[in-house]
Amino acid sequence: TGGGTKRALWRAMQADIYNAPLAETNSQEGGAYGVALLAGVGINVWNGVEEACQKTIRNTRVTKPSAKRVEQYAKHFAVYAK
Repeated sequence: TGGGTKRALWRAMQADIYNAPLAETNSQEGGAYGVALLAGVGINVWNGVEEACQKTIRNTRVTKPSAKRVEQYAKHFAVYAK
């Protein structure tokens, strides 16, 4: 969430580094949104955190890793690890 998800380059880099799809959600305010959901759970708007998330959070975009870049990052990480 937040500023890093606004740029395709950063989303692609994270997906490639983690070698996993990166899902962007309908809320850019991760921390504040989470606190609001917890408050809703606290006043019984939802029965729990899982229900609150299921009712409100949606994936709006998924960035898939690039096999070529995943391989490149893995090589660089091996050098870093040494």
